[in-house]
Amino acid sequence: MDTQGGRLQIIIGSTTYDCRGKCTVKPARISVDAGVNWSGKGYKTVKPQLASVDLSFDRGKGIAWDEALLLKDEDVTVAELDAGVTHYLTAAAKVGEPSIDTETGEVSGLSLKSDAYRQVRI
Repeated sequence: MDTQGGRLQIIIGSTTYDCRGKCTVKPARISVDAGVNWSGKGYKTVKPQLASVDLSFDRGKGIAWDEALLLKDEDVTVAELDAGVTHYLTAAAKVGEPSIDTETGEVSGLSLKSDAYRQVRI
């Protein structure tokens, strides 16, 4: 039986973070759009894009946001522990504007993007 959902583990560089919500993995490195010419004939366009992961996690014990997290590109591992799927993004850039919910300690608003993505099923 195929397993969906379950426990997640995020490793950014050498630091492991606890997930707070779901991760959304966008593995495709192209985007395809379709349209129609004035003659009624269809066409499609292909545009390159970076693979990405949108996530939320526990802020842990203090993060030096500017220096340690936002400015440095790092390897990222997102492991779906119960589903047996691991996502790897090499030299991922951190984009977005992180925000911290002081009531729960949840960090959201951060995405990781890379031109080098691979997925492994265990």
